[in-house]
Amino acid sequence: MGLNPWQQTVLSLFIEIGRIEPLIEKRLNTNRPGGLDENQFAILSHMVGVGPKGETRASLKWAMAGLDDLIDVEIDRALDSGLIAVEKDRVCVTSRGQTTHESAVLSLSPEFEQLLHEIPVEALGVTRNTLREIRRTLDNLPDR
Repeated sequence: MGLNPWQQTVLSLFIEIGRIEPLIEKRLNTNRPGGLDENQFAILSHMVGVGPKGETRASLKWAMAGLDDLIDVEIDRALDSGLIAVEKDRVCVTSRGQTTHESAVLSLSPEFEQLLHEIPVEALGVTRNTLREIRRTLDNLPDR
């Protein structure tokens, strides 16, 4: 039977994403950017991306689904360390969290400079935008 071209494209895209994730995680775990573990870094990265309005704890838990049973513990750790805060019913990144995240990203820069020697930053920007649209679409599917 076989896959048709669009099925093959979608399947190979998600396979590549799955292959990239552990490579990035390995670099994060090796460097522990800003002293953060990979879960704290993931939560902070997500919250920085969400922006100043924040999101509900339930939305954060949905976004961090890969952490499964650990998510409540990880959110509480980030709250206890002042990286995120709850304002009204919204979880928001704090200024400390913003600064910590920025330091973490800066500490990772040397790790990814080799990538820029192989792939132009413009191409990475296009890829980022495409991945962002995929994430937004998946986030907004009716089964969410």
